[in-house]
Amino acid sequence: MTSGLDLSVVIGAGLFMAIVGMIWLWRERARPSLLDRQEATIARMLTRADSIQDDQDKLRREFDEFRRQTYEAQEAHDEEMAELRAFIDEWWRGWKLIFAQMEAAQLVPVWQPKEPPPKRKRKAEPPAPTDQDLMEAIAGQFNIEEMNTLAFEVGLSPDDFGGETRTARARELVNLARRRGLTDKLEKQRRQSRGNA
Repeated sequence: MTSGLDLSVVIGAGLFMAIVGMIWLWRERARPSLLDRQEATIARMLTRADSIQDDQDKLRREFDEFRRQTYEAQEAHDEEMAELRAFIDEWWRGWKLIFAQMEAAQLVPVWQPKEPPPKRKRKAEPPAPTDQDLMEAIAGQFNIEEMNTLAFEVGLSPDDFGGETRTARARELVNLARRRGLTDKLEKQRRQSRGNA
């Protein structure tokens, strides 16, 4: 009797272990593998990176447009100030003539105007070129080896950006400079290398 009982306990334990094993296998199959989860995470991250890049490009275009509008407004303001300055100068000359006539007539004016302050020369700087302008200028003025030298001169490693053609290499150089905050330095170095062209 005890052998029959031992046999039924062993069979029961074996069935229990088989059921637990089957449940475990079923759950493992239903759950995505670690590799699948990593691939899904990478895909989400790449999609988000593309979205962020699109947002950055949109903001950069808006900033370039704002800078252009600001430059145009500054030019209009400077023109208006020049016209106002000319108008005031004309009045100043007229008042000086009137006071000279009063003194010639031996009339003493109660009030004498002060000399106007000297004219200030200030010209608004043209807006910095857009990334597209800079890329086109570099692609048109430098060969690939010269682009590598240009990158090195602004503190970028030529190994950090790609591009098989001049245009592709210039685009990658400008994008890398933008990400590292070196766009102004790149433009300045380009102008120095090519004589402000």
